[in-house]
Amino acid sequence: MNKLPLSIDYGKILPQAVEIEETVLGALLLEPDAISEVFDILKPESFYKDNHQKIFTAISQLYIDGKDVDVAIVTNELNKKGELDEIGGAYYLTKLMGHVASAAHVQTHAKIILNAYIQREIIRIGSELANIGYDNDNDPGELIDYANDQLAAINELSVSKKYDKHISVVLKKAKKELQAREANAKQNILNGVKTPLSSLDDMTNGWQTGLIIIAARPSMGKTQMMIKILKEAGLAGVPCLSFSLEMSDVSLGNRSITADGSINLRDYNKGLMKTETWAYVDKEIKNLEKLPIYIDDYSRANITYIKTQARLLHKKYGIKLIVIDYLTYIKIISKGRYDKYDELGKITKELKALAKELDIPIILLSQLNRKVEDSSDKRPRLSHLRESGNIEEDADMVIFIRRPEYYGVKEDDKGNSLVGVGELLIDKHRDGPIGSVKFRYDTGIRNIREYRENDMKEIQSHEAVVADIFGADNISDEDAPF
Repeated sequence: MNKLPLSIDYGKILPQAVEIEETVLGALLLEPDAISEVFDILKPESFYKDNHQKIFTAISQLYIDGKDVDVAIVTNELNKKGELDEIGGAYYLTKLMGHVASAAHVQTHAKIILNAYIQREIIRIGSELANIGYDNDNDPGELIDYANDQLAAINELSVSKKYDKHISVVLKKAKKELQAREANAKQNILNGVKTPLSSLDDMTNGWQTGLIIIAARPSMGKTQMMIKILKEAGLAGVPCLSFSLEMSDVSLGNRSITADGSINLRDYNKGLMKTETWAYVDKEIKNLEKLPIYIDDYSRANITYIKTQARLLHKKYGIKLIVIDYLTYIKIISKGRYDKYDELGKITKELKALAKELDIPIILLSQLNRKVEDSSDKRPRLSHLRESGNIEEDADMVIFIRRPEYYGVKEDDKGNSLVGVGELLIDKHRDGPIGSVKFRYDTGIRNIREYRENDMKEIQSHEAVVADIFGADNISDEDAPF
């Protein structure tokens, strides 16, 4: 196909971000580790100035070759290629470093450079296509094919380049994360977000990025476990977001205040308050209101609403953990049995993608079907999730809550008491072990806490504790709609 020279409107300045280019290059010279953050966003021609293209090419090649990067090494590299004088000499590289104090926001700056480059490419291609369109010798079919190829090239700049990367980039990132885990291990620091139980932390190393399902039959303690998860993460200084689709914000607040079982729940709900009870409530409120926990109780939230809110609050508050209570309360548009299951499958896929996008754990609570009740041991299994979309397939981790006492099982096979003892059954763990973790709870499943082996005294005094707290007319498991 014949091409005419590119026609440019010289009355307009091409999109560019020269100062941002200087900032990014200075940041890469100052903090070479930041190269991994922009390597899959930018390429040399993304830069408007020719000398900036040469500098970025030198930095990129050193990075790909696994060599150290600093101003002296880059200076030497450019000198070997005979380009040092062309870019302004060693003085210019030093000047670039003077533009920045750190590599903070380098990825955001890189995207500004990319956007300006895409705009320039659109102008170039648009002008070229216009000129070719005036040439009567060109075959229309060939012209359309050529136009599609050019538009596809722009699309690759804005989309595909964001995700595809050389394996060297992946391996460097993996090594960097391993080094961070090693440093945390030496200081006994979790790599993920703290869970409610130290024994669960041991198995998971904290909540990790991904979609985590916590599922159970009614009255097993899902909502109270959610409250415990939020409080423990909040106490660790982790900003959390809870989508409470079943309960109102005030109901969730009440559950949080009474979570440790020290308040007579029936008196609290009736407003029969004593002076000492008010003192305890005020103390709990003061403790809780300091935590970085945010509640969204919009009961008609659909997946689009949840994704939008999550992104906004992640940006505004730095949210590092999201908990959703629960799956089947997320509003769906489709009607009918099979459409509903398909829609639930779409929801779990969207949440999994959102967790990856925000690089945080998303915990989704879910009901189990009634087939659990039909099994001889009343033990939940992955197959009991199959009527709830594609949970089993999409989840990075699946945890079941099981309370043998609820089904009248008060001793295990070895004769150990199971009164007030529950289990978290990890039946799927994409990046770790599966197994079970025990926990303790009070009647009403409010105070969920660590299980201590051989603490028989606490088990034997369980009923006495209940009587002391709640009186003869104590709250039963059925009174707690979790």
